[in-house]
Amino acid sequence: MSFLGYFTDVELRQKLVTNKVDISVAIHKVFPFLHGLRDKLLITEEKFDEISNKGKKDCSKAVYSLLEWLEDSNSSTIRKFWCNLFQDYNLQEYPKLYPLQASLIEDLGEDRGKYEPATVPVVKTGLSIKTGVKRKKHPDEECAHHSASGRTQKNSRDQSLECSKDPSRKECVKWQLMKKEDDKPNVRKTRKLPSLPDKVDFDSNELPVSCGGITGILDKKRLALGSKTACIKSETVWYTPSKFEAKGGRGKSKNWKLSIRCKGYQLSKLIELKKCKALIEINTSDESSFSESELESDMEEDIGLMKKFAIQHEDGSSNEHRKGTEAEDIEEEDDFFSNELPVTCGSMTGILHKCRFITGINGKCIRTETKWLTPSEFENMSDVRKDIRYWKRNIRCKSETLGKLIQRGYLKLHKPDCLCEKCTSPDFDSQQENDDECTVCDDGGDLICCDECPRAYHYLCHVPLLSPNLSENLVCTFCKMDKLSANKTRANVSNSEFGVYQSTMTPKYILKCEYILLHLSCKTECVVFDKNPCDIVAGYTDIIEDPMWLCRVKEKLAKNEYQIVGGFIDDMRLIFHNCARFNQDNEFEAIGRKLSDEFEEVMMQVFDISNNNLYIPQMDE
Repeated sequence: MSFLGYFTDVELRQKLVTNKVDISVAIHKVFPFLHGLRDKLLITEEKFDEISNKGKKDCSKAVYSLLEWLEDSNSSTIRKFWCNLFQDYNLQEYPKLYPLQASLIEDLGEDRGKYEPATVPVVKTGLSIKTGVKRKKHPDEECAHHSASGRTQKNSRDQSLECSKDPSRKECVKWQLMKKEDDKPNVRKTRKLPSLPDKVDFDSNELPVSCGGITGILDKKRLALGSKTACIKSETVWYTPSKFEAKGGRGKSKNWKLSIRCKGYQLSKLIELKKCKALIEINTSDESSFSESELESDMEEDIGLMKKFAIQHEDGSSNEHRKGTEAEDIEEEDDFFSNELPVTCGSMTGILHKCRFITGINGKCIRTETKWLTPSEFENMSDVRKDIRYWKRNIRCKSETLGKLIQRGYLKLHKPDCLCEKCTSPDFDSQQENDDECTVCDDGGDLICCDECPRAYHYLCHVPLLSPNLSENLVCTFCKMDKLSANKTRANVSNSEFGVYQSTMTPKYILKCEYILLHLSCKTECVVFDKNPCDIVAGYTDIIEDPMWLCRVKEKLAKNEYQIVGGFIDDMRLIFHNCARFNQDNEFEAIGRKLSDEFEEVMMQVFDISNNNLYIPQMDE
């Protein structure tokens, strides 16, 4: 959780009022700050255009006027603004934000007492039916709604009642943010760690620890059994110190005593000051703090590893082979930490999303090509015989069964008496028929769901654009193209590109062009070509006489400005042609070449053009 979670809504509004000048001075150009606010729907398109025009004359004054406008927004929007301001791309582009970020952390103050996160309004999510349109609000992200005044409002909700909040995280973040990403000291000087405060109980068996961006609880009695014992619990999973270090993104250091911190102090420092004696001594007189079943499970796993080693030793296996096998096992275990796990059951394949998993019959957590399924439904659709069906055993993720992943803590199986929101909501399963993120941008928020497939979209991401007041059920462009392909009457007949090029832009061809645009928009690299490059790239018009970008192509297609299909094809090729001219021997040229190849391939498939019937008009260099 960000340190901003410890500020109340009133405090964040006051911080915005008192820091407008500091923020305005730090933002010396509108990109990516202003574009990030627009993409997150924190400001309207009209406000974006207004500030962009002002920013061409004086960027700082334009930003200041925007901040004055934001002062009157609701608390949720202001909180979201602060979170967006300190995104990595903003901190990299505007280094003057670092002192402001550090000062806010300092303002939390050591006398604040218990650092409990500020309360955020909780809004239940689900599908709302409005004049026949199925809409979905993301279960984990804050959802955006446009108010009657044109401003953006956002609501958030907690996914589960079982989330733990570690007050020590703020202290750790405080020290980490005192340095820049290149490990050079920031403008604000770093402070030397003082002697250990008496108020911190380092002699307790359980210590709050952190590494990188994750937090957990260190059980010293477990650690006393050896550093290869799973002794750090983060959320619901137990980790060894090395795996906790790797999970926090510090695996390359291979020194967990330095990477893992408690209250801002490295574990090596606690050992040196003898404040954590159990880290280096085995205390056999105290009673174990973890359950007997957990200990037996760990012991069985250790015994299994010892047997495996003994068998390899007797067989004369080489050290290189054993090291290779161990490396593969570690890499595979790291994959199990991911929120999305590839799963199989017989011939069925899918992706299991941990955040949706509840039990075998509840929680549509497995995404196939066509729908969301519970584990039992996924198994029932497979070719596994009915008499041996048992989803915990038959559904596998790589070499492990789901039952094994549950035992080892990679998956959390909800208990029958669980009172979390997912388990107590009677309509939860019916609300999970569609994706939680937009198919195009992979972001959450206020989504409009397709009624014929699991996909969901922001109304500005779909091609063509969707109306916020859509009065009929949505059938997305992908589904329309599937129907068009299924209704083909001709088979094995290819068109010439010249014939397609000269064809009148009929509704069928408009749909195919929309499909091509939507297909490319789903590529991460496509964002580079989405906006007008003249607005964001200095000196672009000095080299490029005829700029073109994807939003312009979408606009022309929506307004029926293309009389023939060739006009659409020429504009698409012009985008990548301009990219190759302006960018030479850099990463953007490679991105443009990759998307150009993708466009040509999809175009040939959609318009049934064979390789022998290509027509490429010459472009002036």
